[in-house]
Amino acid sequence: GGGLRFSAPTAEGRPLAFVQTPKSAASPATPTIGNTILAGRYTLGMRIVLADSENPAGTVRVVTDGFECATDPVFVFDGTRLAFAGKRGPADLLQIWELADNFATLKPVVACDADCVSPIFVPDGHVVFASLLAREYEEHGEHFSFSLYRAGPGGEKPSRITFNPSSDFDPHVLPDGRILFSSWQHVGNHDWPRGVIALM
Repeated sequence: GGGLRFSAPTAEGRPLAFVQTPKSAASPATPTIGNTILAGRYTLGMRIVLADSENPAGTVRVVTDGFECATDPVFVFDGTRLAFAGKRGPADLLQIWELADNFATLKPVVACDADCVSPIFVPDGHVVFASLLAREYEEHGEHFSFSLYRAGPGGEKPSRITFNPSSDFDPHVLPDGRILFSSWQHVGNHDWPRGVIALM
């Protein structure tokens, strides 16, 4: 099938994925990300590296060449595929991508008209991620607000699953299949202006 080809670890063993960031300060990956609570976490120049757990020093490979920003790597449950948030061209938004076929084939997973970050695989085959797709501001109006969305394979349209008036992000799958996530809570004016981050 189609798709770009990337290098992957060649030694036997379990793959490790990590993010390399520029040594010096870099600009936000997109203007919209720059106006969110997570602006410092998504900057130009970030890239994803794979290595083999049995020989990490000898198997390090950059697998996101051609991306201006690539971060938030996460493996599917059997370790055979890797999803991540990435931006390719200067005018692009952060979208959800996947490295399949032993991390050699690049495929888009979620493509929409907004930044999408923090992907996770859930047991039914869907992907859950944080996005600015609702185009809402957090309740005090200073930053764009993240919500969690869910999308299935085959280009299914994302559906919104959280409705916090501030931001929800960083989803994580629990052993029983429930989703734990970080939620920026202002509780009206009680914790103004910074709010608190709660686990929901």
